[in-house]
Amino acid sequence: MCFWVSPTQGEERNFFGETISYRIKQLGMSGTATLTIDGLTTIEGKEALLITFVAKGFTFFDEEKIYLDPKTYYPIIVKRDLDIFGNKEKIVEYYDNEKGSVKIINSQDPHKPRIIEKGKPIENIYGFIYRQRIKGTFHIGDEFSVQFPTQEVTIKAVDIQKMNVAKEDYEVVFMQGKPRNLKIYFDISENKIPVRLEGTFGFGGAVMIMTDYKETKDQRPKTKD
Repeated sequence: MCFWVSPTQGEERNFFGETISYRIKQLGMSGTATLTIDGLTTIEGKEALLITFVAKGFTFFDEEKIYLDPKTYYPIIVKRDLDIFGNKEKIVEYYDNEKGSVKIINSQDPHKPRIIEKGKPIENIYGFIYRQRIKGTFHIGDEFSVQFPTQEVTIKAVDIQKMNVAKEDYEVVFMQGKPRNLKIYFDISENKIPVRLEGTFGFGGAVMIMTDYKETKDQRPKTKD
């Protein structure tokens, strides 16, 4: 059976400085998107790993600043700036991974926060993708559960496929989630690039296909001689 495993412990890398560009189709509209691994920063006095996702088209704009715990890669805070058909919103999500909850504050009604409690750490999709690239194993047939704010999704590594994106041929591991119908295609390389994403991202269902990849400056932890 085909399988692909992450680097062994002690060889863990990061993707700081990386930017992946996508062509995106969302709500029947076309646009572009970028996913950038900004690197380490601080947010409200806490050390965090910042990932920035931006999607834009003629009638939509979605920017997400995703601050992850740099050890677990679970979200700490997510800040979203939305403009959908002229309807502007700013949303801040505060995650408590010990309690397994998230408090969501919307600028349109800031005095009535929404609280979601799941009793286990809650994922952000881009945080999950990053953790999977860093620590995940991709053994064909394996399944695991991921808790997103609205539902728990079972993700399965289905098979290995060939795909042409950004004018390049890739071998990819196809992973599918149910019931969210999430589909992620990771290339089989040390970089584990998510070359194609399908599912509910941001404000609606979307298909994102990579158009360009800006290489990271690999920063592996230094080992003592």
